[in-house]
Amino acid sequence: MQKFSLYLTLFSFVGLTHVYAQHTDNTQMIIANPAVGVSNAVASTAVLHPVGAHDSLRAMTYEDSVSVGYIAVKKMDKSSISSFFDFLKKGKDAKKILSKKAYYNLAILAARYKNYPLALKYFSYANAFDDPNMADNRFKLDVDSSLLDFPMPLFDKDSLIEHPEKYVVGSDTLLISNRDKKIDSKPVSFRKLIAPFRDDEDGLAYGIVVHLKQPEFGKRKQFALFNNVGHMFISLIKYEPDGKSVSRTFGFYPQKDNILSATPIFPGTSSTFKNDSLHLWDESVGKFITYKQFKLILRLVRQYSHKRYHLNKNNCTDFGLVVAAVAGINIKETNGTWPLGKGNDPGDTGQSILEGKLSDGDASDNSRLFIVTNN
Repeated sequence: MQKFSLYLTLFSFVGLTHVYAQHTDNTQMIIANPAVGVSNAVASTAVLHPVGAHDSLRAMTYEDSVSVGYIAVKKMDKSSISSFFDFLKKGKDAKKILSKKAYYNLAILAARYKNYPLALKYFSYANAFDDPNMADNRFKLDVDSSLLDFPMPLFDKDSLIEHPEKYVVGSDTLLISNRDKKIDSKPVSFRKLIAPFRDDEDGLAYGIVVHLKQPEFGKRKQFALFNNVGHMFISLIKYEPDGKSVSRTFGFYPQKDNILSATPIFPGTSSTFKNDSLHLWDESVGKFITYKQFKLILRLVRQYSHKRYHLNKNNCTDFGLVVAAVAGINIKETNGTWPLGKGNDPGDTGQSILEGKLSDGDASDNSRLFIVTNN
């Protein structure tokens, strides 16, 4: 049935051969072209090549791997993802013919499943095609078998209850579709957030991903409906020499002292961190950072654990932007206004990412920024 499903999937796209298809259904990845600058960043495209009849998955070609991977990213459904991963697992020369676009597809899929360590890892593989120093011989250029075992059970609602251990990467990253029902984030102390990173072992590499959930996707709105103001949060990642990784995804929140706390009437209140590993997002920006930058961010987290939340000048977006700046991720036009107040907000910050109004302060272009948006 899997082979037949793959055949039908590929056959349905024969009429679209040699047509550039943009990620406009579920996921869109923006890649800045160094030659034209940040402002002209455009959505990545994949060419759908002619697909002939295949007797088996092993007969798939280089072009087919690109097309099937693109379809899996665009559709984000059971059959499409199944076909792509069946090819990776069963294809005789799958690992040899994986292209730059195929690795980008894998990176997007990993991000969509909230596996941010794996997403950045595959992003480095894709960039290694143009810049060998991107991989820097730190990661084995391969397809991580841990991801290949996950997609199919994800669509079985009972499997999560029966085998929860299969869905945990590190200790906080649950692999679920970004379209799934929102799960409320729970408070977590800064000590628990930074404890996994405070060991005596040097990391193989360090990464960060900042996430934006706009009140209304694609619009510079500071709020939508009742109490929907969006959110900005971060993921910190440490890659261990043994190939494992540890990550924490969290954000800065108000801890209401009273019912009107963190409102335009009483903007100040106590603060807390919350575990946002399951939080939905509209835009994400990730990159690899230095050990020094990573340590500075951990220090910032400690400092923010003693700071009060303020709707106008020290909110979740302020925290996210400060951390992003330390990592060299600079985002412009992040400020908005609301009744009785103004300041940085998720709606404007997320829209600036969509419009390409961001830059990598550690590089001459944005080629090392992993930018993914959900439509």
